[in-house]
Amino acid sequence: RSSALLLTGDSFPPKLDGVQNFARNTIQALVRDGHKVHVFCSNGNPETPFAPENYGATVTRGPGVEIQPKHKITLPSPHFLAALMHFKPHIIQFFDFTPCAFFMVAFLWWLGLPVVISHHSRIDLYATYVPGFIGDYSPQVMRAACEVVFPLVTGHLLIDGNQRDQSWFAGHSNIRFWSTGCDLDFFHPSKKDSKVREIYSNGRPDLPLVVFVGRMSPEKQVDKIVDLVKEANPPGEPELCRFAIIGHGDSWESIHQEIGHRPDVNMPGVVTGEKLAALVASSDIFFSPTVTGTLDLVFIESQAAGIAVVGPRAVAVPLVVEEGVNGCLYTPLDMKDAKRAIKEVIPQLDKMKVEARKNAEANFKWSKSSDEAIQFYKDVLQYTANVAT
Repeated sequence: RSSALLLTGDSFPPKLDGVQNFARNTIQALVRDGHKVHVFCSNGNPETPFAPENYGATVTRGPGVEIQPKHKITLPSPHFLAALMHFKPHIIQFFDFTPCAFFMVAFLWWLGLPVVISHHSRIDLYATYVPGFIGDYSPQVMRAACEVVFPLVTGHLLIDGNQRDQSWFAGHSNIRFWSTGCDLDFFHPSKKDSKVREIYSNGRPDLPLVVFVGRMSPEKQVDKIVDLVKEANPPGEPELCRFAIIGHGDSWESIHQEIGHRPDVNMPGVVTGEKLAALVASSDIFFSPTVTGTLDLVFIESQAAGIAVVGPRAVAVPLVVEEGVNGCLYTPLDMKDAKRAIKEVIPQLDKMKVEARKNAEANFKWSKSSDEAIQFYKDVLQYTANVAT
């Protein structure tokens, strides 16, 4: 039967990230299957590209605090209560454990409404990089909040299955792994373009091109890219590769000052749409230094585009990167070992690129991800009904 779902979080357009892609594809799948979807957020407006309204959802926008350009933290407010009363959802889903979730879960539990949280980030680790009045105690405060709030949640969707071992999930009966996915037609090897490669390699398309795509903020450990560039191409030695560093954020300026002037580095800022798809497909290796996410969507998008992946042996990355097959893993935050991984990948690029695309086609279709979510909603509603009787 048709259900009504209220989805909320901080990752809605104009913010563009992996969580926003999850939310958008979930909305599309639910509407396609005849369900009603309402979104509560603080970002954007009906005219914003990729806004939830474009995919059949209705939206209530409440107040939020802009912490970065295009990124607002949605605050609990009477607007949320108004959305509950007018929309009357069967299930509320929070995309990540947001401040709104922290303040509203206990109230929703008291009302007897089923609540699902999908966990896209290791928020206790992210807290290490968030300044505030609690300072160095942020991770401990976040862990304590998880221990108190999570038992009140009806169901948890985990992007990284290893999260199940965290203490705040212990004894919880409704925990499910949620497969990630991407647009396999948008990110495709056929979009490789020699002119694009010429531009982003700064005129050296003959050298391997390593690309990073993501938010350039401290919580993403992007400062490690500076160390990698210097480690990979030290003065007086032949260049190992060229680097295209794509994205913007609080750390962009300091990183640009350190390495932006180098001939082996191209830092154009944000690249989106077809230009991004062509850039990724025209590269050879995607590299990420991040250890605070669960599984950044760009890992999947890179494999879909048919390039090898070098990532840390941490969180859910080993679930996607098969050592020596479609990429290589390195010791987290160790850029000497990251260089070693890149050097191991380069001679095997032709083979690894083929395997990367195969892995994406076999495991990362959005239809699989959305089907899992819809089945989980049904299971949560059944669980709630059984508890009530």
